Amino acid sequence: MIKKLITIAIILLALDACYLLINRTLFENQVIDIQRTTMKVKPISVIACYIFLIGGLYYFIIKNHRPVLDAFILGLVIYGVYETTTYALFKKWQAYLVFMDTLWGGTLLALTTYITYMI
Repeated sequence: MIKKLITIAIILLALDACYLLINRTLFENQVIDIQRTTMKVKPISVIACYIFLIGGLYYFIIKNHRPVLDAFILGLVIYGVYETTTYALFKKWQAYLVFMDTLWGGTLLALTTYITYMI
């Protein structure tokens, strides 16, 4: 189990790092537009977020070898809840970010699951 969790973590973090690096300016500008200050990441919160994602993906999908489509749906749900809540709370949060990031959540968990199964 520990080996599988480490594998999932490496894959998920590598994929998400690519996505975040590509879209960094987009998200930074969105945060500045809302907060009127630069984005400051809280490392403990980042670690907690990834623990939830990795643990949830393992528990609900990978542990029982569920289909990759189930991982995609789980990612849509997790990211969709976050994004629609953010959109509801922040007047300046852009609708295209809700769509883009929700799709990324599904893609991230599906790709992580697929690659994990292939290893």
